[in-house]
Amino acid sequence: IVLSKYVFFIMSIIIGMVVGVISSMTINQILQSDINMNEIIATSIVVPCIFAILFSIVIPVVFKNGVEKGRIVMMIVLFIPAVLVAAIVKISENNNIPMPNGPTLDMIFNFGLIGVILLTIISIFMSYKISLSIYNKKEF
Repeated sequence: IVLSKYVFFIMSIIIGMVVGVISSMTINQILQSDINMNEIIATSIVVPCIFAILFSIVIPVVFKNGVEKGRIVMMIVLFIPAVLVAAIVKISENNNIPMPNGPTLDMIFNFGLIGVILLTIISIFMSYKISLSIYNKKEF
């Protein structure tokens, strides 16, 4: 049961990535936008990875406490990063913190992309192990 949830979860992420890349490329072509293909692919990888990390927190909670409490945790898990990002943007705007220049931004972006992918793999693996442990200890 645990494995099936994670297989479905991972398949959904992969399908979302593929649909994201295809739809972004299509919209880019229709609107004749100057968005770089690397940006489209990177965004289509990073966004699902971030959601995968967040849902890796939620799934064990659902196995432990049920769907109702899992929904509450899901709202909290999605709300906190949104507030943190908004706060960081606001603080950097108020303090006139400059954005990194082109080469520095590219280096940060490349290492960040690799880091997010590795963090996603690790979080899904750990979440699976925790969920499996919780499920094995349950008495039905």
